[in-house]
Formats: sequence, structure tokens, C-alpha cells
Amino acid sequence: MDGKKKNFTRPNLGWRLSWLRIRDGWPFLVWVAACFACIWLYQISPHPDSSSCIRGIIDAAGVSISPVETARIQKIHVTNGQQVHRGDLLVEMDTSLIAHGVSSDLLDAIRIETAFGDTHQDVLQAVSQRLDAISAIEAEIAVCRQEWEREGGQLKALQEEQKHREALYADRIIDDLTRIQLLPEIAALTKAVALYPQRVAMYEKQLAEAQKYYRNIMEWLGAEEGRPVSDAIRRRLNEEKVKELLTQARAEALLLKEAYRIRAPQDGTVSEILGREGQVVASDIPILRLVGNSPNRINAYMGEAQVDQVRVGQQLLVQSTFRRNQAKVLATVESVSPEVSTSAAVLSSTGRSVPLRAQQVILRINGPHTFLGGEVVLLRVPSAGFMGILEAMFGMKKKSPNASGGHS
Repeated sequence: MDGKKKNFTRPNLGWRLSWLRIRDGWPFLVWVAACFACIWLYQISPHPDSSSCIRGIIDAAGVSISPVETARIQKIHVTNGQQVHRGDLLVEMDTSLIAHGVSSDLLDAIRIETAFGDTHQDVLQAVSQRLDAISAIEAEIAVCRQEWEREGGQLKALQEEQKHREALYADRIIDDLTRIQLLPEIAALTKAVALYPQRVAMYEKQLAEAQKYYRNIMEWLGAEEGRPVSDAIRRRLNEEKVKELLTQARAEALLLKEAYRIRAPQDGTVSEILGREGQVVASDIPILRLVGNSPNRINAYMGEAQVDQVRVGQQLLVQSTFRRNQAKVLATVESVSPEVSTSAAVLSSTGRSVPLRAQQVILRINGPHTFLGGEVVLLRVPSAGFMGILEAMFGMKKKSPNASGGHS
């Protein structure tokens, strides 16, 4: 011992004391974390039963594509799910059944000019082809009637045989297997015979069209019965009036032909094809349905208890009803109906449409999104203050993988 007195110094435990204080205060930290977790879960979860929420539907912005006139589908150029652009060719209709839309003389000129040209030999060939077409259709009708008569006779004979077997079965002379042996063939023949009237009607319609076409050509040529057709063709083609008519007919033919080529009215995706090639479709029957690539409008309805909650120009939060990981986006109110009326609005979580006394609201989604056309969404006013900050932190800044590119 050197006899010197040593001073005691307390070791520096600052960081250890801080850690000890945090360890001792862990219940408080757990409660704080639990509160933040509850707030976060509340923000990302939909609240459809809240009085401040409004249900809406993403407008699919779809259009049904129909022909301008009743015609046969010649070619469908698209498939389900295919993306198309405005002006793309979707469907080609058969122009051979054009029977109205222009005057009789002009229609005759269109048919002759567009199909056979305006030379003597071409028109003579047109007359010959029409006669051949009439003969071919008449032969088809004759064959169809013969088959109808033959299969009808077979069906009648089988039905008589079946009645006889039923009687034998009732007397327990034959077994059940023998009794039902002819039933499949009878059913097939019954179905086939039932289709013959439609086939005959179709052939007769084609025959009427071909005969009308032939009469129109002959009337246009001014052919007289018993005189050579060549004389009428030569006289008609030398008339200046016909030349002018054919000039006008060319323009009309192009317009008619283009009208039978159905093009996409907007950019979109083919969602459903209702027709098939070879099918005759009326002018008011849709052939396919086209939906927009990125729907950005919402149709919503406010119940009477929610009237006057929103106004034009106000921004609402849009949230998916089911997809909790869907990013929230803002939508601007474009219009609010001035009255409360009975409307069909989607109210239930299953998407059922039920009558409701409501005020209609139309909104436009701001920016890219991944909502699907026809999807049911929830709309509500963004929260203010601390809840608004949390909303911005946990809701608006959460992006899905496709959010930057929009819905395709």
C-alpha cells in the first residue's frame, strides 16, 4: 500500500440504464403498438354498415356491338379477352342479302357493278349465274323434301312398331329391353324431322332472294320475253344514264360494304362474343360486348338518411368491398341528382340490386387504379386531423403491384 487514498468513481451505465428503463416500461410500449395496430386495421378494413359510407359500382363502360341491318355473320376477327383499339375491324357481315337502303334501280346497279362489272360479257355471265343459282336452290329444296318424306316415313313406321311392342310388353310377351330398343332411334328421327320445316323455309327464302335478284337484273336490262338477252344488255350499257347511275352506285356500294364491316367504337377489351360465324343476326341483337380498358366512373346511390352528405367537386375515398390489400384512391364528385327517387342500387355485400329511395351520385376516379368494371366499392369522406394523417400513411400510400399502370 502506498498510503494514498483512492477516490471511487461510478461506472458510466447510461446506455444500460436507458435499455433497463425501456425493458421495465414494455407494457406501455405494447399498449401503444396495439393501439396503432387497431387504428391501422380499422383503416384498411371496409365498413359497409357505417352511415358515412356510400356503396357504388365501377362503371364498366361497356358497349354492345350490333349490325346495322339483319345479315349473316361472315367472319369474326376477335376472341374473348382480346384488346382492341378504336377503328379495329371486329366483325364482317355478309353483304349478299342487302335488300333495302337504296332505291331499286340503284340497288340493281350496285349488284351488277360490284359483282360482275359493266361489260357485256360480265352482265351476261351475271344472268347465267343467277339462273344457275335458282336451279341449284330448287334442287336443294327437292332433295330436302325427299329426305323429309323418307325420314318421316321411317319415323311413322318405327312409331307403329313401338306401339306394337308396347302392346306385346303389356301382354308380357317381350321384355323391357326389347320394348325400349327403338326409343333412341325414334327420338333422333323425331328431332331430325322437326328441323326439316326450318331447312325448307331457309331454302325457300334463298330461292326468293335469287329470283328477285334475277328479276331485278332483267328489269334493269329491259329484257323482253322471247328476245335475246344480249340485245337488252347492249342497249342498256350504251345509255349515258346508266353510266351515271353506275358511278353513283360505286360510291353507294362502298358505303354499304363499309357499313357491314363492324369496327370498334372505342379502345377496350372483348368481354363476350354472343354470335357465331354463319348465324343470321337481326339489327337489334348484339354480336359481342366491348368494355373499356380502364373504367374511371362510379355510379353511387345515397339513401335518404345520407342525403346532402356530398357535393359536386368534393373528393371521396374509394375502397374495395372485399379486397383489403387494394390501394385506396380518390374520386371527385361530378354530379348529384337534384331529387330522391326510387332507383336500383347495389346495397348488399353480395352485389344484389334492390330498389331503394336514393339520390344518384356520379364520380370520376382520379389517377390510376386496379378496380374492375362492375366491382362494388365503398365511398366515404376522407378523415381530418390525426385520423386523416393515419389514413394517408396506411391507406393512400399503399400501392398495389399494378397501381402505376392502371387496370388493363
